[in-house]
Amino acid sequence: MTTVHKHLDEIPPMNEERAKELENMPDEAIDYSDIPPLDEKFFKKAKRVDRKLTKEMRSPI
Repeated sequence: MTTVHKHLDEIPPMNEERAKELENMPDEAIDYSDIPPLDEKFFKKAKRVDRKLTKEMRSPI
């Protein structure tokens, strides 16, 4: 599997049409197959990161 890295300035902003599409998507339609399961080892090392959202990062809705 290849890992893809993106910077925030490379991700197009959310638009109203896409937001509605995602809002109406049933949970069963979300593909989690490429996400490895998180085990106890992961959570022992996990650290909380608080990040302020800029105006550009917020959803327009």
